[in-house]
Amino acid sequence: MQRNQNPDNDVARSEWISDEQEVARLVEDFVSSDMFPPEIVDEAKTLHDSGHPYQALRVFLDSLD
Repeated sequence: MQRNQNPDNDVARSEWISDEQEVARLVEDFVSSDMFPPEIVDEAKTLHDSGHPYQALRVFLDSLD
């Protein structure tokens, strides 16, 4: 059985980003903003740079409480 491929669907799929990429992008945006104290930014950057973007995001979100 032959599969029909929709080129529009392939283009849309190639533009999707993973959840981890989106979280990493959010963390990078928070790092570059002036919304958080330096110690929060440093802790989040350390986690982000060591491959833990979800934990880095959690540091930022927890600091908002």
